[in-house]
Amino acid sequence: GDYNEVIPVTNIKLIDSASADINNIADGLKLAVDKKVKAEQMKVELITNVSHDLKTPLTSIISYVDLLSKEPLEGKLRDYTEVLRAKSEKLKYLVEDLFEVSKAQSGNIEVQRQQLCLNDLIKQVFAEYENGFNEQRLNLKVNTGDEKIMILADSSRMWRVLSNIFSNIVKYSLSGTRVYIDAQKAERTIRVIFKNISNYEMNFVAEDMTNRFTRGDESRSSNGTGLGLAIVSSFMSLQGGSCAVEVDGDLFKVNLTIPIAES
Repeated sequence: GDYNEVIPVTNIKLIDSASADINNIADGLKLAVDKKVKAEQMKVELITNVSHDLKTPLTSIISYVDLLSKEPLEGKLRDYTEVLRAKSEKLKYLVEDLFEVSKAQSGNIEVQRQQLCLNDLIKQVFAEYENGFNEQRLNLKVNTGDEKIMILADSSRMWRVLSNIFSNIVKYSLSGTRVYIDAQKAERTIRVIFKNISNYEMNFVAEDMTNRFTRGDESRSSNGTGLGLAIVSSFMSLQGGSCAVEVDGDLFKVNLTIPIAES
């Protein structure tokens, strides 16, 4: 992988001929890698700048729509104002998510890892989505054991990771089914597996779900932005962990690998 390593000249014709070919291949690969890295950096910078520039006018739009909704409007005017409010809020979440994932993938986020209790964190995040689980008649089964699991992670980033996963579960799970969370300990990490039954046919490549703007729900009938799992994957990498997605028929699985805190 070191493309800067050059095979020296030996003045042996046969060897030098092969060495020259290898050096040329290395130069070509180095150029291709440099171009790819530069293109990716430019893409991230463009997305970050655009999302940042959208924030100010969007905030003004939301403020004026809010003021408009407080006026004594009737009939269709009231309905139109409500549509404006809902769409501007959705755009706000999209811009915020886009800004967040761009910063994460560029590494431009400060991470402060500390000891956290995974059991408590799951309970706290679930409390925010309990109403959604009840509305969808989803039955949560958590199997993390009686022992407290201490992980090494950034509290705010880990909260966002779990929040995005729970949000997806509420949006995309088949009503009246069970949702499972299992924890499997290894030597230095813990694997946390989230499993739910999908409410739509999953005709996609599982690995693509952690890419930006990738959505399994091709009908786009939900309010998803296609950035939820991309943020999860980026935040897990920043914390020294990882995220993988698996699909088995109608069963959707998100696997998190998290470093265990030293006791």
